Amino acid sequence: MQKIIERAKNLLLKPAETWDSIASEKTELAALYRNWVMPLVAIGAIAQFIGTSLIGVRGFGATYRVPIVSGLVSAIVAFALSLVMVWAFAKILEWLAPKFGAKADFGQALKLSAYFPTAAWIFAGFQVLPALAALGLIGFIWSIYLLFVGLPKLMKPDENKATTYTLASMGCAIVLALVLGLVSAAISPKPHFGPFGKTMSDRHNAMDQAAESDDLNALIGAMTGAGGKTKLVEPDAIEKLAPGKLAGLPRTSLKVENLSFPVKMVKLTARYNKGGKSVNLEITHSPAIKAILAMSGVIGSSMDVKTESGYKKINKKGNDTQIEEWEKDAQSGMVGRAHNEFLVEARGHGVDLKQLRKTVKDISNRKLDRLPRQK
Repeated sequence: MQKIIERAKNLLLKPAETWDSIASEKTELAALYRNWVMPLVAIGAIAQFIGTSLIGVRGFGATYRVPIVSGLVSAIVAFALSLVMVWAFAKILEWLAPKFGAKADFGQALKLSAYFPTAAWIFAGFQVLPALAALGLIGFIWSIYLLFVGLPKLMKPDENKATTYTLASMGCAIVLALVLGLVSAAISPKPHFGPFGKTMSDRHNAMDQAAESDDLNALIGAMTGAGGKTKLVEPDAIEKLAPGKLAGLPRTSLKVENLSFPVKMVKLTARYNKGGKSVNLEITHSPAIKAILAMSGVIGSSMDVKTESGYKKINKKGNDTQIEEWEKDAQSGMVGRAHNEFLVEARGHGVDLKQLRKTVKDISNRKLDRLPRQK
């Protein structure tokens, strides 16, 4: 147990270094499940049973408790499905890998799939007190961040495809979580929520229909309420957002991708280099971005992690989510902004942090929203 606690603490507080260590480890599937996945998944399953069946949910002057047998069965099924999902997500990571310049290595994919949900599994323990269950959203977004840091280190995709690979993987992770939730909900008592229940029911029915169609993009549309009708921006239009010069550096390459697997997205990648200084600008438009924000609860959430050499933080400003990380010693970092279905990201090395901030700010929400859409 001490080893689990130490590894979890290091992964949450020192993710980059810990992922490097994990990447070099040789671990068998059975050992990884027995010594890591099962103990952590059990935290949420046990907490769910205690919170819903023993303590109960209080509201409108009464306490509602799921019957003991139903609560126990639900917890067991959730536990078992979580184990399956770890394996399934690893297979998806392996399948996606060659499409983004990475090696189809199931061993590395399994380690990534087993370790990135750590924060979500730990925070699931708050379900023991239903009033605090919402804190699980913090764990979810923390786990998304762990995936963001760990995927390039374990799967080693092409540098200019790392963000796209991560976004595609996140979209699949959301759908897998959705499937887990739907299956678990199918055997659980269905509480009533009054007038609000119709909206929830309509969204649930839309997701059911999308799931039957085996269309990942339709599922994302149902999750966000877009009904799968999101039209992507015109590639030629988004290309115009990349200036010829950035932070005093000339543009050395420009690429715009119009992808349809496993989720729809248009992605611009522009590189600027001169004299050892560099900036990479990425602008991505995809309904998966809105789904990720909605499912993870990052809207309204924040994270601020400081180290001796820098910091990483996520916060909300208006309706946008801002992401920033910086390493003082290396004079490198990233500034990003998520706005609706857009993600703008500027990564720099040897440049001033203020220049990265200005780069992202100059690509205003108005410019993004006014981009023409594909017919």
